[in-house]
Amino acid sequence: DAIANEAPQRMGEFNSQGLTNTAWAFATAGVKAPKLFDAIATEAPAQFSEFSSQELVNTAWAFATAGAWTLELFEAIDAAALWRLGEFKSQELVTVAWAFAKACFKAPVLFDAIAAEALPRLDEFNSQNLANVAWAFAKAGVTAPELFEAIAATALPRFDEFNPQGVANTAWAFACFGRLSPDQIAVVLDRVGRDMSSFEDIDLSQLYQFWLVARLEYPDLRPLDPRHEERLRQAYMRVVSKPSRLQVDISAALRQLGWAHEVEYVTDEGLLLDLAQPSSKYCVEVDGPFHYLRESGTGRLVQNGATSLKTRLLERLGWTVARVPFYEWSRLVSDNDRRRYLQSHLSVSAESAFPPTRAPTS
Repeated sequence: DAIANEAPQRMGEFNSQGLTNTAWAFATAGVKAPKLFDAIATEAPAQFSEFSSQELVNTAWAFATAGAWTLELFEAIDAAALWRLGEFKSQELVTVAWAFAKACFKAPVLFDAIAAEALPRLDEFNSQNLANVAWAFAKAGVTAPELFEAIAATALPRFDEFNPQGVANTAWAFACFGRLSPDQIAVVLDRVGRDMSSFEDIDLSQLYQFWLVARLEYPDLRPLDPRHEERLRQAYMRVVSKPSRLQVDISAALRQLGWAHEVEYVTDEGLLLDLAQPSSKYCVEVDGPFHYLRESGTGRLVQNGATSLKTRLLERLGWTVARVPFYEWSRLVSDNDRRRYLQSHLSVSAESAFPPTRAPTS
């Protein structure tokens, strides 16, 4: 506490190593020090030209881990890292990608450059780095077909080296943006089936999404052991979030408009829908802040990989998906504003018990 209180007053005395090490130490220790991190975020960008690649990467990691990120800081890291990626070691490439994804920032130009740097070096990546870079690109919503193809070719022959979290993160990343052959899918499922007891619920939840995508991609794929499939499904159900206040409010507004629906509807496949009309296979997904990434350079909010994956899954299963972003709903002041929003964006009216025929873009 003494350091966290004193250091912000003396930031001007810190060099690049001091700034990085302080942020790293507090993040590693899990100590919440918002004023300290704010002070470092203000001071550090002015010194980024003096940072080593490791110091730059460690700073990104520390702020992402501490949950103390700001758009201004990560845009400065984006700019500083972009022209120096050739200096980055393989581990540093992975870590900076992971930090941006963890901090919910989308930096497509930087990620394209990371992909180009990583491609010829994948043989240097250990199992954790392969899993982390795949997860980072998927979470950040950046498609990189060549990189994912190369990761599959490099990682799957070594899949026994991957720990359960690495297996799940890699499989989930391919569910988002990769395309595996039936033989490659079999490698993943075989690895999971041999040691399912070692996987946590969050891992099994990711693997369930992988299995759904695989089954939709290849309808003739060899069936999963029913006991394993049910265990994946149950884990997914335990992990998904409960109704939010925002979801309850939008549900109430839709009912006032006469649109009958179910809250937290579970599809036959086990996917949880915020607000759904099963008879017409139409659903309204209520998207809070954690459904989005902040785009570097523009500041726009864009959907993250997990949200895009769920939409794709539902559409492949025959559902029409409409989304209500939190930032649009929060701007609506009155009940009349909310009613007009729902009627115009979702085409829901009191005269119709049926859903709209189109989904809004967000």
